[in-house]
Amino acid sequence: MTDTDTPKRYPPGAAELWDRCVLAGTDPDARAWLQSEHLPMGAVEDFDLAKVLPDGDLPPWALGWRAHHRLVTPLYDHTGVVRSLQPRLIGTRNGPPWLRPKGFAASGLIMANPTGLAILQGMPWTGRDLALVWGTVPFLAAACDSGENLDAPAMFGITSHGAWTPAMAAGVPDGTQVDVSRVDERFRDDVVATLTGRVRITGEPG
Repeated sequence: MTDTDTPKRYPPGAAELWDRCVLAGTDPDARAWLQSEHLPMGAVEDFDLAKVLPDGDLPPWALGWRAHHRLVTPLYDHTGVVRSLQPRLIGTRNGPPWLRPKGFAASGLIMANPTGLAILQGMPWTGRDLALVWGTVPFLAAACDSGENLDAPAMFGITSHGAWTPAMAAGVPDGTQVDVSRVDERFRDDVVATLTGRVRITGEPG
């Protein structure tokens, strides 16, 4: 997928559904899962990292999530708009840990902490450090520790090999120190190639 692909590739109404979602602490199973992963509830809620599906109707692409995959994380495009949601299995039922909206693209989308979202949206950010983190739980853990002040480290979470795009790289301010040590080594070079020359890359092997 390229940066010019239209949003119709993504599930319609994802941002609206995310806005309707409720705090994770309202759901006992969500609280239990976050605790099992050592993710502090306060940071998850304060930083808007994950929420629980609301009561009421769900769009067709999210039907079936509420029973066992009702804890969701937002996925942003390069402009900082919520384009999709990623639901997590909670409770005692066995099943796939994470799902995707069936029939829609997941490429070109990443997770972000508050300062990472500020970068995507072109808002002021006075920090100098950005970390790219592979995997949802590692990202959530890093984001919970990052803080939300304007100078706090920015975090981007990557969950697929098509997630990172040149347009996302273009939004990273010149001179930023970018830690790629937690990026999947199978495509780290591709990420670095989009950033080389404008930023300081750290965490490369060798």
